[in-house]
Amino acid sequence: MTEATLAGTTVDVDAEGFLTDPAQWSEELAAAIARESGIPELTPRHWQVVNYMRTTYLDTGQAPSIRTLGKQSGVPIKDSTRSFRRAPQSSRPRSAASRSPEAASEEETMTITEHDLSELNRSAAKQPRTIEKVSIVISKGSLEGVYPGLIMANGARMEGIETNVFFTFFGLDAITRKRQAHIKVATVGNPGMHLPTILGAIPGMSWLATKMMARKMEKLDIPPVPEFVELIADSGAGIYGCQATVDMFGLRGEDFVPQVTGVLTVGEFYELAAGGEIVFT
Repeated sequence: MTEATLAGTTVDVDAEGFLTDPAQWSEELAAAIARESGIPELTPRHWQVVNYMRTTYLDTGQAPSIRTLGKQSGVPIKDSTRSFRRAPQSSRPRSAASRSPEAASEEETMTITEHDLSELNRSAAKQPRTIEKVSIVISKGSLEGVYPGLIMANGARMEGIETNVFFTFFGLDAITRKRQAHIKVATVGNPGMHLPTILGAIPGMSWLATKMMARKMEKLDIPPVPEFVELIADSGAGIYGCQATVDMFGLRGEDFVPQVTGVLTVGEFYELAAGGEIVFT
């Protein structure tokens, strides 16, 4: 535990900068944290979210999930995302020299030797690597094939990571109007079910397994697929379909749910994903 000074007050914070003592919180402190995060002023809409989250934490000992926040705070997820979006960060890190390049003397030069490069590389290797952008590919059309990608996409957005979700082949069912609400657990040929194939093929078995998973998901506050896709889109993620698969299945723009950002070719997907991580589920 360390100390930090915000709004002229010394407070106890953990390694990630979160308060360890809720009693030290104040509105002045919240406003100072907001300014430090790139939000110059907290509006009544901001305070509605902040007060809801604080009250929930004090009552339950846990912060509300993003789904609960959107349903009970009175502020939709899309509005919350816009309200608390950070201002663009300076491309110059705080650890950089205080002088700007323009202020440096024109006669001043810097020579980087092989030893310097080696030391820089060694230092960079020791630094924890952070993910700033991720593109998640969902290719399976069963419930257990769609959920992992959606959960990862939601988690990425909650961490402030730029996120795009690319649906291809049977994964397109998750963003197709007629199929989105009818995705089921695959009980045949699914080793994770630990069922003999003959039992998985019994009529109604897939329906039963789907109902059981839906109940467990609800207990964990994980929404159904239609609501989940909407939540992820509202949080700022891009939702895309695969052009080749769309053509193969004979789909058109009106076949997709309104959250779909667009349909991309493979080349366009790689262009969009450039500079980030690609996760295939």
